Amino acid sequence: MIDHFNPTIKTFSFMATSIILGFFSNWHLNSIFCLFGLLCLITSKRVSWKTLGIALLPITILAISFFVSGWKFYAESIADHSAVVIDGVLSPAFENGLVLGSRLYAYGLIGLAYSLTNDSLELVTSFMQQCHISVKLAYGVLAALHLLPTLKHDYEVTKLSYQIRGIRVSPFSSKPLFTLLVRTINWSDCLAKAMEAKGISELRTQYLVMKVHFMDILVGVGLPVIALALGLIKI
Repeated sequence: MIDHFNPTIKTFSFMATSIILGFFSNWHLNSIFCLFGLLCLITSKRVSWKTLGIALLPITILAISFFVSGWKFYAESIADHSAVVIDGVLSPAFENGLVLGSRLYAYGLIGLAYSLTNDSLELVTSFMQQCHISVKLAYGVLAALHLLPTLKHDYEVTKLSYQIRGIRVSPFSSKPLFTLLVRTINWSDCLAKAMEAKGISELRTQYLVMKVHFMDILVGVGLPVIALALGLIKI
């Protein structure tokens, strides 16, 4: 279902949900949306297990770091910050660590669920049709996204050309970057001329039509409302 969720509705829904999570210091709430993000990623046909594992690794390390920092370096002075349970309940320090770690993990999983399950063409087309952004701006962004692999390859070719001429290029050298910048300016000029030649304008018809269905609105509105409700009742 997440793959067919309207990208514009998904953008505003996930953004509102993430903002709402920041207002509550509740690790139970964060954990629920961690599971939600993970469920979206697992059920998506656009996300492979390999991609998911690579993406989760740095987020997991950061979440664990925030958890340990929030637990071991809790600001309020108590007898023992290493204690997990005090008088039958979670210690404030341990709970603070859970809040920080789970919040970061929830943000990471929701962000991954948004970025990895969206198609760039569908996203830009949806912004054009639902948000009415400029067609030239939208296609310019789309072209820039597709140029990124070309830029990476051209950067490697530029470094190799310097080495062939006997010019040493360190990993932090600005020479290849300057050459790449000049080429990028030329590419952008050619791209603008090509867009004009192809008749890119608001009058151009779209072969891909992104529609907003009832389920999109229901899920898009329901997600932040559920987050707000669960936060207010302090689950």
